[in-house]
Amino acid sequence: MFDPDSLPLTAAYIAGLPHGLDSYPRCRVRTAVTRAVIERFPRVLEHPGVDGVFVDRLRTAMREGEWMSEALGTATRILTRDAVFESDAQYNEWTFEIANELFARPFYRALMYVVSPSLVMLGASRRWNAFREGTTLTAKPGANGGDITLSFPPNLYTALVLEGFGHAFRASLAAARARGVRVELVEAGSESARWVVGWE
Repeated sequence: MFDPDSLPLTAAYIAGLPHGLDSYPRCRVRTAVTRAVIERFPRVLEHPGVDGVFVDRLRTAMREGEWMSEALGTATRILTRDAVFESDAQYNEWTFEIANELFARPFYRALMYVVSPSLVMLGASRRWNAFREGTTLTAKPGANGGDITLSFPPNLYTALVLEGFGHAFRASLAAARARGVRVELVEAGSESARWVVGWE
């Protein structure tokens, strides 16, 4: 479905899933998350290393409803890293920017723009569940920070994607006007991840 020479990260991701894009049907993501990616980079689906079957499946999923397969959405993010960005650092900065844009949309604005970063941490599970199903995020708030942990089926997320989630967390804290936000991915396993969060 993806050429391993021109799209190595995407091809490796699909190969690491037990049933390819059919893996983990109970794990879903809001279609709006993936649609925001394609709106920004519509030509990514024209990459010669992408099979037309994937393109048709993705477009059908985005057209059919509010939710889509998390494996399909994650593959789209990794494809964007392969096809568009020269480095993980560029991809991560874009992840922060697109999270800011998504959180500012009317449907999500009331959910994301809260009065304090501490409330962001307290409501982290609820906010995660507004965008995703089938995975479990928990947050342990502390003084000006805390820990965030995520559990998920084997290989659903890669280290690259988990690093990107950290930048989305940073965007959510910035939406609450936190200053000097620090989000560090300290554990990135095949079924779990942990971030340490802090702000001034």
